Amino acid sequence: MSIRPVDMQVVVQKTQEIHHAKQTVVNKMDNELAHAQTRTKEEHIKRHQMVNQLERSETRKVKNEREEEDQRHSKQNQKRQSKEIEEHEDELNKKVRVSGTHFDMKV
Repeated sequence: MSIRPVDMQVVVQKTQEIHHAKQTVVNKMDNELAHAQTRTKEEHIKRHQMVNQLERSETRKVKNEREEEDQRHSKQNQKRQSKEIEEHEDELNKKVRVSGTHFDMKV
């Protein structure tokens, strides 16, 4: 059995059609994969930016809380120091008053 030229044309033509269809499917899959990777990369960038923005706002919030806490502590320290100074002065005044009541002077 020999292959006639007409049969050869039909076989080769169908093989080329199958190859073309297969190549189209492969190209479509590659394009979809590239598109999915691009979308994933864009989403990753958006999430990263969102996290950076949240971190900045959280940092500000923490700094504000720290500043308020520092102010409270400084006010408390000032009150304590003023009370300690007043108590110390009162003790000194008591000592002076006691010693001042028994003052003897010779002329």
